[in-house]
Amino acid sequence: MNKGNLSFMDVLVTDGDQRATVAVVRSLGRKGLQVIVGERRDKSLAACSKFCSGQFVYPSPVSDPIGFQQALLEHVKRHSYKLLIPMTDLACTLTAEIIEQLRPLLSVALPDGDAYSLASDKAELIKLAQSLGIPVPATLFPNDTAQLETVAVNLQYPVVLKARRSRMRIGNSFANGHVQYANSRDELIAKFAESHANMPAPIVQERIEGSGCGLFALCLRGEPLALFAHRRLREKPPSGGVSVLRESAQLDDRLSTYSCKLLKALNWTGVAMVEFKLDARDNTPKLMEINGRFWGSLQLAIDCGMDFPYWLYQVSQKVSPVFPETYPIGLQSRWYLGDVDHLLIIWLHRRKTLSLSRDYPGRIGVLVDFVKETWSSSKNEMLHVDDLGPARRELRDYLASVIGKLKGRR
Repeated sequence: MNKGNLSFMDVLVTDGDQRATVAVVRSLGRKGLQVIVGERRDKSLAACSKFCSGQFVYPSPVSDPIGFQQALLEHVKRHSYKLLIPMTDLACTLTAEIIEQLRPLLSVALPDGDAYSLASDKAELIKLAQSLGIPVPATLFPNDTAQLETVAVNLQYPVVLKARRSRMRIGNSFANGHVQYANSRDELIAKFAESHANMPAPIVQERIEGSGCGLFALCLRGEPLALFAHRRLREKPPSGGVSVLRESAQLDDRLSTYSCKLLKALNWTGVAMVEFKLDARDNTPKLMEINGRFWGSLQLAIDCGMDFPYWLYQVSQKVSPVFPETYPIGLQSRWYLGDVDHLLIIWLHRRKTLSLSRDYPGRIGVLVDFVKETWSSSKNEMLHVDDLGPARRELRDYLASVIGKLKGRR
């Protein structure tokens, strides 16, 4: 660990190459807290921030999850931290497995193990939502291909095939869960069989056309302390994925009610993002998933004065945060390089292969929107004039990736 090699720090944050981690480091560092960033490599995005107090390089949680857990435990035992914040699904899953060993040493930003596990299982989450009267897409839970074949002929296509979890432990490695689309019975059966072999019993849902919306929450034993809402304006990939352009939104009473019902039922403590899609047919919000960790568009909330990382730290230390009564509506945040990727995806791929909705803009429309956004007043998520290190590092990594792909095509 460098940048001072301190013995007493405030917060250890994993996954330094995540943009949300950059947002956490900037938030806490600006409050004068000492934040150490962990990652598989030296000089990660967040470690390049001037608000980072040190780095911790650990084994890859993907290829060596046990090594990651051992290194994390040893590091925490050697140093004095107040709070550990795992930032990705994988880091949260691995941290939850050793949480009983960690909690005597420091606070861990995770809810109860059962709550996190249930929320991470899309099938169990949908069933819980149904029991609470929360709208969800029409969903099937086939256990095998034979069960699916009996109902597949009666489905209205296209449908969405989702792995139950984003990651699943298999020995000392992890299987990755995916979201796929099927436009016919035969395509669905084939994709289900492949997905089932990788991660058992994926779910099948109707495809919901409409804009994505999310509600961010900080809870204490199931009670919401702070809520924030946003709308996704552009995503990568365009059919649904990481938001590259988003804006703050008024809290929707329905989303708030549904989210609070879920989080209360889970007795949730910590942060969570509850994701919905507004069904274009009747404007009903349909639950998509819960992320029991910080979200990719965290910087937007912080830009609006909703400082979730600092509030999470305060709650972990049994300090009562002071929350603003309101936040600005319509403030936009843009991940510029992600938006560049969105533009390239639209221009370099056939529309049919991207599984786009019927009303999605064409190439010219997307280009015009991209240019307009360049001259808009939206906040740049990564480029902060008082902390240029992460944006410089991201640009270098991006260009290196592009050059590598071009060389590979030769």
